[in-house]
Amino acid sequence: MSQISFKANFVKPVIVKKKDDNHNYANTKVSLVEIDVDNKGDMYALKELPQNWGPDNFSSDIYNNAKKRHMTGDVDSDVHTYAVTSQNHNFQTLNSDKILGVAELIDVDSKNNKLNLLQVNPDYSKSYVYSKDNRKYKNVGSSMLNSLINLAPDKNLNVRTTQWVEDFYKKHDFEKVGNSDLDYLRSAK
Repeated sequence: MSQISFKANFVKPVIVKKKDDNHNYANTKVSLVEIDVDNKGDMYALKELPQNWGPDNFSSDIYNNAKKRHMTGDVDSDVHTYAVTSQNHNFQTLNSDKILGVAELIDVDSKNNKLNLLQVNPDYSKSYVYSKDNRKYKNVGSSMLNSLINLAPDKNLNVRTTQWVEDFYKKHDFEKVGNSDLDYLRSAK
């Protein structure tokens, strides 16, 4: 990972689909970054997401968890906040308007990670019916999830999902585990 000037750590390029002027989708490169909870600019960008994306999503939980880690000084914890952003240059400031999705990943132990939260901007999310046909970007959630899986391919990834996105996780080789209908596991490959 290399440091970029807005203090978030650039992790890797990610490919999503972006609608062009002819209303066709084409592959476009965006950036997966790890948010620095000690950086005011990064935290401000996270704070703006619930305001920009509306109340019915996990962006406020992701921001509040990051804020708690910052306030308690637990910045070197096993909890990591990631964002997919359309920013590919001019990284003086993390622009919340360019963030396509955010996630919180917990490094549980040497064999397991837990995807605590994942939220795609509702304007680009297939699960939000009103935006399905008019999305500027597609495959944001899948690209972000695959990137997070590839950060530690030798680890299992656990997730507790909600019923309206169960099919999303099933599509990515997650299987139900335990007694809960909402607990899923993707085994290491």
